[in-house]
Amino acid sequence: MLVRRIGKARICVLDEVAMTSGQKQERDGWFARSLRNLWLLFRFSRGASPETLARAYYGK
Repeated sequence: MLVRRIGKARICVLDEVAMTSGQKQERDGWFARSLRNLWLLFRFSRGASPETLARAYYGK
């Protein structure tokens, strides 16, 4: 879904390391966190701004 919106021609591999943390999954549980992420993805696909989604994700 995300690839369709961005377009395959605009995707590239970066030479960077991504650091992740399981704190949110440990705190919220994997099922609840997965549902929340799916909800954010749905909102993105319906045109929600990245700023709005970031506030919802980070709770700010």
